[in-house]
Amino acid sequence: MMAFGSDPRAVAARAHLLFVFAGAVALGVGSVVLLIAAGVWLGAGGAGALIIRLPALVIHFVAWMLLLASLKALSLSPNKDDERLMVQMLIAWVLSVVAGFLGIWSLPWVLGGGICSGIVCSLSTVFFLPAPYLPFVPSVFAPVVACHAAFFLLESRRHEPVASGRLRNGAIVLLVIAAVSIAVQAAHWFYGPAYLLAGLTAIGYLWIAAGLYRPLRTSRDFTGSLPEASRPEGL
Repeated sequence: MMAFGSDPRAVAARAHLLFVFAGAVALGVGSVVLLIAAGVWLGAGGAGALIIRLPALVIHFVAWMLLLASLKALSLSPNKDDERLMVQMLIAWVLSVVAGFLGIWSLPWVLGGGICSGIVCSLSTVFFLPAPYLPFVPSVFAPVVACHAAFFLLESRRHEPVASGRLRNGAIVLLVIAAVSIAVQAAHWFYGPAYLLAGLTAIGYLWIAAGLYRPLRTSRDFTGSLPEASRPEGL
């Protein structure tokens, strides 16, 4: 292995890439688990099949922490452009957390009825083990997904055109799924196959992870002051 030498920006860039890639993969895997849970339920597995969602909640929490760690790594860069970008990405990350809490808090007004009562009761008893339907409700997950899309759109600025394009495409997929999910809920079509929408965000997250893989791989051999993804000759 080749060392980064004493260049602090190269060290920060490498650490940032590791964490943001791991975060994107974890988000994708968590969404795949949600897709499996909804698929088993819709396939006559019964609402009890949604217990499969629990690993997804843990994985998504870990992913949030990995994205936060990526920002910590980026903050160590002495470059002012990296610092400004880190602040913008941190805002997107904080908004994703706030959006999740607001989505949960708004459930009594959004859904009402039996499902809502079950969610509120579960949250008041064991916060981290919410009712089976919670991760699948668009008003809960869609704003969070939109904030993640903004996070990765900002990340795309750090990369050469091919990787940047993949990140943007993945983020657009997330935004489209979020918008469709909200529209479905607003139109009162939230039943049956609509429960698959949360899991379908895996497409966007894994697309983003694929876009980050090449910069991560090539950064291992980089010893200069800027990562390969930022070099003009990559155009």
